[in-house]
Amino acid sequence: MKNIKLLSVLLGLFVCVECFSAGAPTATTPLPSVKKQGGMPLMEALSKRQSIREYDYSKEISEQTLAELLWATCGVNREDGKRTAGSTLNKQSVSVYAVLEKGVYLYLPKENALKLILEGDYRAKTGMQPFVKDAAVNLVFVGDEKKLGVSNPTDSMLMLGVDAGLMSQNLYLYCASEGLGTVVRGSIDREAFGKLINLQAHEKVLLAQTVSWPKE
Repeated sequence: MKNIKLLSVLLGLFVCVECFSAGAPTATTPLPSVKKQGGMPLMEALSKRQSIREYDYSKEISEQTLAELLWATCGVNREDGKRTAGSTLNKQSVSVYAVLEKGVYLYLPKENALKLILEGDYRAKTGMQPFVKDAAVNLVFVGDEKKLGVSNPTDSMLMLGVDAGLMSQNLYLYCASEGLGTVVRGSIDREAFGKLINLQAHEKVLLAQTVSWPKE
């Protein structure tokens, strides 16, 4: 009888742990498959590339579009795991966090998925401009100095900045092709956002970039 009771208690604990894990901030959500054909010709996209700061907040960005803009930024485009944007020494040392109305997510390029980091609306934490708090998506680029492995701090930050810039330009061209508005921003409280998502000392907030439908 004691063994049966002990087994029941253990099973109950197991169920509770499973329930907690299902709702924990480490949940991963697959994104839709990316359509890698079509879009605007490159020269036309370059001619339309611009920074936009006025948006139509009534229009949402679909999951399909979210998947495609993230893939364009730094998704895997070859079987060997290399990505749409170049990276110093191919270390892929810059990660992208997508800050949406429902939470903060880390983009996982290999899995084409979003990993939930923090539930809630933290869009206002991604910049100091008034439009960021209502924009559909704010991306935050975070560089990892340890992963890059360059000993000189000045060189390390320069290289991480270049890598983030390559990603940002990819996103600019995607937005131009799809009629979306975007602007890259250096105006972000890096320390505060780093604390929000629990970054380590070797992880640095580099840039942020807003994406939303432009105001007509």
